[in-house]
Amino acid sequence: MLPPQSEEWAQLIYATQGSLTVECPIGERLWYVPARRALWIPAGSACGLRLRGAVRLRMLYLHASLCQSAQKINAINIAPLLHEAILEAVRRSVLPADEPLVRLIVELLLASSSAPLMLPIPQDARALRVAKRLVHKPANHESLNELAHGAGAGVRTLERIFAKETGMGFAAWRQRLRMLEGMRKLVDGGSVADAAEAVGYESVSAFVVAFKATMGETPGRWLRR
Repeated sequence: MLPPQSEEWAQLIYATQGSLTVECPIGERLWYVPARRALWIPAGSACGLRLRGAVRLRMLYLHASLCQSAQKINAINIAPLLHEAILEAVRRSVLPADEPLVRLIVELLLASSSAPLMLPIPQDARALRVAKRLVHKPANHESLNELAHGAGAGVRTLERIFAKETGMGFAAWRQRLRMLEGMRKLVDGGSVADAAEAVGYESVSAFVVAFKATMGETPGRWLRR
């Protein structure tokens, strides 16, 4: 768990190797951060980190006055130039606000594209039990009816809760979870077949179709990029 940042400092958590998950805000959203992606956390936020295997991180702290237009938590893609700028900034440690490298990093961060790497967490205790069960084991094949029985709620009740508290139906939420976990498996060096099996798909083709529908491109193309 990382303590809340002061109201003066925002944070960038950048995975240069491996992958991690970040819960931020605590109990509300789960962010999947694979290699060459980063999570932008505005000043004053607390988060929980979970590292997956061998992970290399770089963390930057930027004064809030430098990035007043970036007030939302956001997962971003890190372009090659921004990657090099981050590494150089970390190497040089503390830098003044008027340092050209700092201004470059801020400009590149603001221009970076967002990545669909967030999984909302339901707040209702019954839906939360279901969510935790699936996050723990994404390949779980239990039907919603079976999951509802174990959670002490009806199917329609759970559907309504997921739609209200996560902004997506249960089936869409479950698919998003599987795709994010599959993405993590790919980043960790697994094949597309490995990723499909790890998240409960019986065929590679079905996984590829679902991945493209969620991430906007095939697993192979996404990984190469």
